[in-house]
Amino acid sequence: MPRIKGVYDPSGSDDGLRVLVERLWPRGLNRDKVKVDIRLKDVAPSSELRSWFSLVAVCSSDELPAGVITKADVVRHISR
Repeated sequence: MPRIKGVYDPSGSDDGLRVLVERLWPRGLNRDKVKVDIRLKDVAPSSELRSWFSLVAVCSSDELPAGVITKADVVRHISR
């Protein structure tokens, strides 16, 4: 079962395969010390989509058009 974990979160022995999906390397992290098995920068969202998604994440569900999913919806779906 896939799990979502932030790149700034410490790695654990039960993490399994760690995949970083990000176009830019996270600030303040040394590439040699981060436990990342695969980096998929080509499948990361565009800057425009990231900006839109950040805006949606702070909106209440009443402010969103019908059919728009939020970050909480994605996390809830993956965590099942």
